[in-house]
Amino acid sequence: TLAAYGITDIATGAKGAVDLNTVIKSGFYAVTTPANGPAGVTNSQLIVSCDGITATQIITDKATGALFVRAGSGLSGAPAWSPWRRVALHNDVVVPLAGGAMDCNAGNYFTETINGSRTLSFANIPTGSYACVLELVHTSGTVTWPAAVKWPQDTAPTLTTGKTHLFTFVTDDTGSRWRGAALANYVN
Repeated sequence: TLAAYGITDIATGAKGAVDLNTVIKSGFYAVTTPANGPAGVTNSQLIVSCDGITATQIITDKATGALFVRAGSGLSGAPAWSPWRRVALHNDVVVPLAGGAMDCNAGNYFTETINGSRTLSFANIPTGSYACVLELVHTSGTVTWPAAVKWPQDTAPTLTTGKTHLFTFVTDDTGSRWRGAALANYVN
């Protein structure tokens, strides 16, 4: 038991649909539809560590394996929580796009092969800043970029068919504006 290791007053169990701003007791929880959680995270495991007036929450998205963390203070009154931060792992997997959406919860390196027209988008954009890379193999068709992407000289890159292209996207305002940069026309 945890008491054998000097750990006491630990809660465990299911929280289901819960406001994470109210979960401040140290423990291990299963949450299904958390309010005030990371964007897009539903079925998850939550670990809370609390020392009375401050707490740390760590949540793992069971669907993607993504790990998020945040800290809270002022727990004796009205708690103040930092934004959720995705923990970037050095062995993150390459994420194939699903329907043209770059799911920011799933990783930071995306791949896509376009052999027709495709509209790209961002999903589950974290609060604050985020950066990712898209490796795009372009065989035919056109690419429609998200409207929030701003390119150098306001001009999206011209893609050559039969080539691989690398794009870097960076936002510092939760996705209201993205800066895009391209390294285009690599030989496949």
